[in-house]
Amino acid sequence: MRLFAWLALLLLIALPAIGQPETAASAAVDSSADLDLDTLPDAFEQALLERFLPRFFVSRNECAELPAEFAPNEPDPRATAANGTIYGQAFPVSGADGTRIELHYFHLWAADCGRWGHPLDAEHVSALLAATQGDVSPSATPMEGWRALYWYAAAHEDTVCDVSHGAHAQALDAESRGAKVWISRAKHASYLSHERCKFGCGGDECKKPKEIVVPRVINLGEKGYPLNGARFAASSRWPLEQKLGSDFNAAVRQQLAGASPKKIVAVNSALPPVRATILAGEEILSGAGTGKRHTDEALKTGTGATGNALKTGHEATSGALKTSQEATGSALGRAFRATKRFLTGRESPPASTRAEVSAEGANGTPAPASP
Repeated sequence: MRLFAWLALLLLIALPAIGQPETAASAAVDSSADLDLDTLPDAFEQALLERFLPRFFVSRNECAELPAEFAPNEPDPRATAANGTIYGQAFPVSGADGTRIELHYFHLWAADCGRWGHPLDAEHVSALLAATQGDVSPSATPMEGWRALYWYAAAHEDTVCDVSHGAHAQALDAESRGAKVWISRAKHASYLSHERCKFGCGGDECKKPKEIVVPRVINLGEKGYPLNGARFAASSRWPLEQKLGSDFNAAVRQQLAGASPKKIVAVNSALPPVRATILAGEEILSGAGTGKRHTDEALKTGTGATGNALKTGHEATSGALKTSQEATGSALGRAFRATKRFLTGRESPPASTRAEVSAEGANGTPAPASP
């Protein structure tokens, strides 16, 4: 019996030592795992996402509280807590300027709670990284060998109110860390400066901002290869999967490279006359001259390029633009009522905002004065 007791004791002592090599080997395998099949190890992606995690600011009166965490391993998004969780994505981008890594940071919401709100809301910012050590494999470059070249903020993407913008990381003091990002109340558009928050179609505001304490950043993975149970990313209930592609195509890179390294520039600055129409909404309804002039300018483009750009917009907006040839007060009223669907939460924008945006041309320069 004593012999068996001694053998049992020796076995108990030896078990941790026996298990240790297996644990180390497992860790080595995990550190090189690439479950989303984008050639970057998942652990490397997570380290980059954490290093460049932006500082997010929301209004203190935000009606949806905070970005939400969603139940994993479910086909459709189901918010489980509004706790400030941020979802991320990291993938390589190849181009004439060498290999780059693009990072996306998604703040996902249980609802858009602004005017004409809707369940679920998926918004994001992104960064384009470059290695400082020349042409080496991305995962072989240490964390300190990566720096951000540009940042991009999505604001009302793919609508007539699109004011998405970008900047050199240097301008944001965000080359080796995350940029500061302001999130508009209720509609959740992303802005790289607090002042720029007023550039939406009259409804965006970032009043009394407070910083979000982000509990963690969760890697979503890639299209068709979700990580961390993020099956909900592919749900048709929101456009999240569409946002998993690159924000930095050749045209955007060229535009940002040619921009002043100290300024934030509009990336999708299409349809400024339509934005002016929406911004001047109160004046249109009251028949004020300024509003009418903005409306006339917007409606003149309604049968041309603007009409084409709005094919994917709401049917009511398209219908309103079709009636734009009738230069009557009734037509103006109908056009505004349809277009105001894109308003984002405020009855009347400040006069200074209306003047600023109405004067903004397609390339960000002042437009010619209206007759």
